[in-house]
Amino acid sequence: MLVLFFITSFIILLSTLGYGIIIGKFLKIQSLNLGLIGLLGLFLLSILSSYSHIIISHNYFHNIIILIIGLFIIINYLSKNYFNYKKILFIFLLLFIALIISKTNEDFPYYHLPNSLQFAQQKLQFGLGNLNHGFKHISSIFMLMSLTYLPVFDYYLFNLINFLFLVFFIFFILYEIFSICN
Repeated sequence: MLVLFFITSFIILLSTLGYGIIIGKFLKIQSLNLGLIGLLGLFLLSILSSYSHIIISHNYFHNIIILIIGLFIIINYLSKNYFNYKKILFIFLLLFIALIISKTNEDFPYYHLPNSLQFAQQKLQFGLGNLNHGFKHISSIFMLMSLTYLPVFDYYLFNLINFLFLVFFIFFILYEIFSICN
């Protein structure tokens, strides 16, 4: 199960990079900084999830389609361009250990989990703030978390979004440090 968790997490990372490539081309960013591309991908996915939640729930089918589109984009990009995927895999593997041993936020079961599950299982609903104080606070992070609601894992990948922010930030910092040294 751990191997499947790792593979799925890496596929989500690659899919996010695919969306980052799309917004990078739209903004005409010619950087090979994978951290920047990944953060742009999370930004685009945040916008997509905010608007798609209005009309459809982020169920398994929706999320698999989003994942596959991102993978097609990154595969198409990799066939035309080159970047070292071995470095990505190595750094992701090192940081993945941190994901395994980390704990969730103290208020995760209070409102992070219910909100993300709400977005994953239902389309937009009004009046939920009367049920739980946590439903009054809608965040783009919760929308992104609902995109990781996949078969086999259900909500166990919700914290992967926070981890991807960390991974892309470290990619960004490493790129900036080593590009200054060259």
